[in-house]
Amino acid sequence: RRTAITQATTGDEGGRRQLEDEKWYHGIRTRDDIAPLLRDSGDFLVRASEEGNVYTLVLNVKNGNEIDNLTLSLLDGRFVLHYLLNDKSNKAIFDSVSHLIRYYRRHRLPNGIRLVHGVNRPPWLLRHSAISYDP
Repeated sequence: RRTAITQATTGDEGGRRQLEDEKWYHGIRTRDDIAPLLRDSGDFLVRASEEGNVYTLVLNVKNGNEIDNLTLSLLDGRFVLHYLLNDKSNKAIFDSVSHLIRYYRRHRLPNGIRLVHGVNRPPWLLRHSAISYDP
């Protein structure tokens, strides 16, 4: 079964890279886990949220004293901020999460914030690809 996480690859000149290769991607983490990492306005990271067997990608960004949790959705195999799904004038739809992040580093999010500093995943945090198990 493919999820947004397994479909989230980036198209770069050097070939296709997995979302996990992005330093600002933290994998499955809770809001409470990442809150202390986002210190300054514009600090951001992308994480996976699990509810039941459903995984969702979330862009977390520090916005003043708050942390915004912006869910990413797939629309015809492309990524969009969830709350813009029904906005017919929205042209900000991307082939990859990396392209979405690049765009919002140059342009403000609809909430007025621009992504400034990607918070790197800590070295102790295991990648999904590093985990295997035998049934």
